[in-house]
Amino acid sequence: MKALALDPSSTRTGYAVAEGPGELLEAGALAPKRSADAVERIKAMVQDLDELIEEHQPDVVIVEVPDGKVHGRRKHAGGAGLSVYGMAAGAMLDACWRSWGIHVHAVTPTQWNRGRSKNETLAIVDQVFPGTDWKKDRGRDASDAAGELVWWFEEQEARA
Repeated sequence: MKALALDPSSTRTGYAVAEGPGELLEAGALAPKRSADAVERIKAMVQDLDELIEEHQPDVVIVEVPDGKVHGRRKHAGGAGLSVYGMAAGAMLDACWRSWGIHVHAVTPTQWNRGRSKNETLAIVDQVFPGTDWKKDRGRDASDAAGELVWWFEEQEARA
């Protein structure tokens, strides 16, 4: 089963595509040109996502969605970025829903990372998908998406 995971934000969306545990096909970030207009950035990322789906034809897409909690840097802004993050996640979900035949699964950050820190998550991702240079992953967007894939494949194995 080919899976695509997305870690959206309003400025860049991390993604990872895998056929299964240990079979990472591609990881990176959808990063539009810098713009003060969040809607334009999100629109550009959705267009890039459409191309990614067309290229890889995943069976399932896992999309991180807000859980209503304020995380990381957004804590210091009192949650000001949460609505724009939610808008980006919603746009990614909508783009996936428009791709008929793909199962779309929304997951919150606390579900897939199980309360682990970014460093703990990165260590697990590095074990499951060895040989990828995650140091190039600015902001850990792609490695977070890969972490969602680790979670997804573990959940599928537990259900089998």
